Amino acid sequence: MATIKYTIHTFHRPPLISEQQYNSIKKNLQETPNYIPFPIEGFFKKFMKPILFFIIGTPIAIILSESGVGLFELIAGLFLLIAIGALFSLIPEWISYLSFLAKRGKYYRGLLSNLKKSNDYLHFRELML
Repeated sequence: MATIKYTIHTFHRPPLISEQQYNSIKKNLQETPNYIPFPIEGFFKKFMKPILFFIIGTPIAIILSESGVGLFELIAGLFLLIAIGALFSLIPEWISYLSFLAKRGKYYRGLLSNLKKSNDYLHFRELML
């Protein structure tokens, strides 16, 4: 029986930021409201190559399969088989990464919200518990 291999992305809550990091982030947020202290690679940036593979390759494969030339039909058929096989590993990985992004985003939105609400580091620590 065939096995489908894919990467599972799991968010693990990191240790609480230090007082120095707290002060630095708080200062940067006051100076620059659009400051992003915890950047991450987005979904489309991370999976740009496979997405482009499907967006560009599928229409080309369909055009080649309709050409009536045997070699082109064979190439299109091979591409479509590879694409369908790749989807079996990509879709679970994409779902896993979207879940990771959602959990990470929820944690850091809460952290930033508590950071903005807090008066000092000790108050921030209490809010994060």
